[in-house]
Parts: sequence; C-alpha cells; structure tokens
Amino acid sequence: SWRPCSGFFYSNPSMSAKHLHVPPKWAEYSSKNLQGLGMADEKAWVQTQLRLSASHYTEARDITVALCSWNIDQSKPGPGMGEWLEVKNRPDVVAIGLQELDMSVSAMANQVTPAHEPWLKRLRHEMGVNEFDTESYIELNHQQLVGLFLIVFVKAELKPHVADVAIRTVCTGAMSGALGNKGGIALSFRLFSSEICAINAHLAAHMNAVDKRNQNFQQIVSQLYFPKRLGGDEVTQLPCLEHDYVFFFGDLNYRIGPPITYDQICRAIERRDWPLLRRYDQLDSQIPNGDPMWNGWTLAEPEFPPTYRFDVGTDVYDTSEKRRAPAWCDRVLWRTTGTCESVRELMFKSYPNLKTSDHKPITCLLQCHAKVEVPARKAQVQVQIEAQLKLLAEDDRAPKCSLSCPRLEFGELKMEVSAQRTVELSNTGGCMLEYTIVTDGQTEVDHSCILVHPFKGLLGPGQTVSITVTYLLQHTAVQSFLKNPPKPKPREPDGGAPPRDLNGGIPIESTLVVVMNRGVKTMFLDLEAVYVPSCYGSSLSDLLQFHDMPVVPYYTPGASRPEKAPVLMIPKELWYLVDCLYSKFSTMSSQELFSEAGLLGDGCPAEVAALQAQLDRKYGKLDTVRAKPASAADALFTFLRALAEPIIPFEHYHQALEATRMGSAVANYQAAQALVALLP
Repeated sequence: SWRPCSGFFYSNPSMSAKHLHVPPKWAEYSSKNLQGLGMADEKAWVQTQLRLSASHYTEARDITVALCSWNIDQSKPGPGMGEWLEVKNRPDVVAIGLQELDMSVSAMANQVTPAHEPWLKRLRHEMGVNEFDTESYIELNHQQLVGLFLIVFVKAELKPHVADVAIRTVCTGAMSGALGNKGGIALSFRLFSSEICAINAHLAAHMNAVDKRNQNFQQIVSQLYFPKRLGGDEVTQLPCLEHDYVFFFGDLNYRIGPPITYDQICRAIERRDWPLLRRYDQLDSQIPNGDPMWNGWTLAEPEFPPTYRFDVGTDVYDTSEKRRAPAWCDRVLWRTTGTCESVRELMFKSYPNLKTSDHKPITCLLQCHAKVEVPARKAQVQVQIEAQLKLLAEDDRAPKCSLSCPRLEFGELKMEVSAQRTVELSNTGGCMLEYTIVTDGQTEVDHSCILVHPFKGLLGPGQTVSITVTYLLQHTAVQSFLKNPPKPKPREPDGGAPPRDLNGGIPIESTLVVVMNRGVKTMFLDLEAVYVPSCYGSSLSDLLQFHDMPVVPYYTPGASRPEKAPVLMIPKELWYLVDCLYSKFSTMSSQELFSEAGLLGDGCPAEVAALQAQLDRKYGKLDTVRAKPASAADALFTFLRALAEPIIPFEHYHQALEATRMGSAVANYQAAQALVALLP
C-alpha cells in the first residue's frame, strides 16, 4: 500500500525533551564557560534576532485548513463521506480525526489494530491521494491510539514547502492514564515558515466530569514536544503551545448541563435557539472563566443542532432509558502565537445525513496566514542585525538584567506531577546579554528535578524572555531526599515573612543562578516548595517498614516510629486499595468489569486525591471515602505506576512475559505460579 513520502520526515525518539531543559550545575558550567562571548555566540544571536524579525522579511500566504472530526462508534466507512471532508472546497490542509474507532479490550492492550485499515483506505480514496499529481493530495502521516485515529493531508503542490513532520500520542484514559481509550494524537509540521500542530482528542465522558476533561486537555497540550531542525545537525524540541498555529478538535465531551433539562434542550433545538444552549454549554463557560489554561484559545461556535446523542441510523435524540441530553460534544479550538498569525473561520457545520453513529460528524474550515520568506528582504534584515551587533560590541558597559520576581513559590509538590511557574528576564543594560541559568550545586533535591526552558539564550537591549521553571520530583531523587530531609530554616524575628504552613510536609529550597555573559555578573532566583511525603512513589520496602503508621505521620519531625514492629508481608496501603476495589467490583460480571461502568470508566480526580490523602494520613480501610469504582481503579493503578521499583523486579520481566505465552491456560497458570514464587 502507498506510504507517506519520507523526504521531509524527522524523528529522534532517543532524544528526550525533558533532558534538553535540565540546567547545568554551577561547578560544571563555571569550569568550561567563564571566558566571555565568542564568535559562535554572536552568530547565534544574529540567527535568533533574524527569527524574531520574521515579520520584516516574510509575506503572508493565505492557506485553508479543514478540521474534520467524527466519533464513529466503531462503525465502518459508508457512503457520503466526500461531503464531510469538504473535498469540493479544496482546502490546502485537511486534518481528519476519528474517535471510538476500536474500543475492544484488544485495542486497549495493543493501541493499534486492523480496525483502522478500512478507514485509512477509504480516506485516502476520498482525498484522491497521488503524490505525482499536483492537483491531488499527499498524506503527511497517520496514527491510531485505541479508538483515536488521526490522518493529515496537504495539497501535493505544497510538498516542497513541508518539513519536520512528527507525530506524537498522549494517553489520558482509564487506569490512571495507562490506557489510551481517552487521550490525544498530534501531528506537527512546518509549512513554508509556519509551525502547525493538529491535535485529535477524546476527553473524559459524562455530565459531571468537567474537571476531568479540563485535566485531560491540560495533560495533552503540556506533554507534547516535537523535534525541529535549527540548522545543520542542531535539533530542538518545540512544545505544542509554541507552534504558530495549534488546532485542537475531536470529541471533547463537554455537555449542555443543568439547570436546563433534556426537554428544554430539545425545545430550544426546535426553535434553533443556539445562544440559549451555549449559555448552558460547559465548554463555552470554561473559556471565559479566567483559568490560564484557556488563555489564547478561540472556540468555534456551532450554529447547528447538537451532534450527540442520536439513536443510530436516525435524526432522533436519545430515546433510551438514560435519555442523555443533546450536546455539542464535537468541537474545534485553535490558538496562535506571534504577531503575523491570524485565523478566520470560513465555515463550521455538521453533516446530519451521515447516520451510522450516535454522533454526527463536523468540519471546520479556517483561513490562516502562512509565513513565506522573501530571500532578498531576509538578506537586508540580516545586514541590519549584524550592524546592530557591531555597535553593541563596542559598548563596554557591564551587562544588566532584571527578574520580574526574586522568588518562585511552588506550594505542595507531588511525586511525578509537574508544577510550573514563570518568570520574566529582561536585559536592562545597553550591551548584548547572553544568559545561562544554572543550579547552584546545593539544591536539596537532585538538580535533574528542576527543568528550565529556555535555560540559555541571548537578549538585545530592552528585550525580555519568559522563562518557565518546572519542578518534577522523580522516585530516586525523593528517596534520597527523604533519607536526610532538611530542617526548616528559621525566619528573621523582626519583619521577616511568617513561617510557612507545611501541612506535614518537608520544605525544599533551591537556588538558580542567572549567569550573565559567561560569568561577568550573576544574580539569583530562589525556589521554594514543600514535599508532602506520600505512599505514592515510595518503595515497597519502605512501606513495609512503616507497619501501621501512615507515611505523613511517620515523617513528621519528632514522630515516635515503630522500631521493632514485625515487618508486614504486604504494604497496608496496597491491601487497602485492593480491598476497596474488590468491594466495588466483586458483584460485577467480566463484561461489566471491562466497561464504562467498570475499569474503563473515567475516575474523578477529586475522589482519587481523597483516597490518596486517606492512605497518607490515616490508618484503616477506605470505606469512609466516597468514590466510584473507576476512581478506586485509578487510585490503585496510580499507586502501582508510582512505585519506586515495580512489584515484579526488572530481572523477572522476561519470565513474566513468557508466562503469558505458554500456549494454554493451564500452562500460563503454572508459569505464573512459578514466577510468583520468585518474588521477594
């Protein structure tokens, strides 16, 4: 079968985006870099200024982007799809996202299944894929993630102007995000000089899961990084939100909610009273609520009937016992960066004639401005920048800079959950400023837990850069930290800040050093956080030693710890979680267990947090915590994933896999028994 052209693909899976953002230690940096600015730095600054000045040497070329989404409810492709894909309008870019392509247990385990093949074949046929016909389309790439499927086409004539195609996935589904029944697939590419990212997503279901949907959205956009060439062999990782255009679409599952009722919604649909329905639409109400996660996003407003939920094969909204309220679950958002980017909505519609699913498909057609370089203008701008550099080099004044705040407070930190803060660094002097941010070498946690982006760069006079500092506590670093936790530093009695409420936690204080022009001058940025110890992320051996003490009281200064208590055979926290899960699932059949009402449902973040808090602070079973079955499952799987070492040690992984491939259920069982006998 035809495969996408490989000439403009770039992928480097061994390159971790995280590692690119770990600042060096002061000792390592100072031994190599305290020698002033060199020619390489000046060239880098020229290239940086050239990129920042793109508006002076680029022209805007109109391009049209079609975003097509359909929750297909595991149906097969049928007739009439050409209308949905808006082939007659000949968009320059067509991004097609499917949801619920395959929701089987096999798909949950394997993520990619044969279910996508008939859709892939049909979509290529509808788009008339032919890389040798400039009037046709070419495929950039495609990907399946359980029920999600994303494929992106561009006009064949644009192929020479496409580069750096990369595709990534993020799982946010059941079992604490271990499964991909919910999540996102994103494809990034450069068209002319514009970076474009298209994300097909399926967020958490059910009327009351707004917080879970918001969490899914934030997880997806914050975890996506894509490799981009800077010239030669140099590669950087571009975050999703730093693309010129980001398109986020799919079954986002936001509902039209109370106090409006099913019957009131249906009557409003008959009157085509879309403003009334949008007043009660959960997503419409999220955008203007002031939450920073929605800053910069624009939402396409539907002027058509809600696309969910229909009796399959009809235009009739849900007549089952559940009578699910009609909703605009299928939505489109976009976001732009920079000053030359703009988006104009040309069309947003649904296609009620396609009736093979309980959703109706949607398409949003947008007009954007791609940046196209004009070589002669670019050369002129570069000459001007180099002249500016020469003038600045003659300025012998010392570098000066300022931070928007001297201290960043992160509050409570949890294991493997990132916390971000931003600070602005400004060049307030009259000369060139090269900055590098390093750790002072005396951080109370391993320096790899502190990520800074960008941790180095060059600024001209008057320029400012926004720097993101992220704390991401890792298992090994926390274990080392807990063996010798620091004591809280005393505050000055007169006029000093009051002592922090640590809530049973341990303070973490670190310092970043802003090094100017390779050591000519330095300034400091203090970081303050609190780690509240948790059974989540602890080692099994430590949990066994705690005996009947919860972890927070155990680490509280002055606590009376059991010294000669008998060691347990299993951590009490694990026993309590399994007991809680058993009590909620013991009456379910196997079919119910692997359904939305069971393991595959969406847990509530607040309920999962309540279960964790109970385990960390109190001794006893979890009966008093009100949590639905899916939340109990999420809590257990989060606990297992966060363990400092796995229940099955690494040296037994091969044997564990072989135990599932013995050829019969009896042989598999016997092999599993033999493996269990080896566990510590």
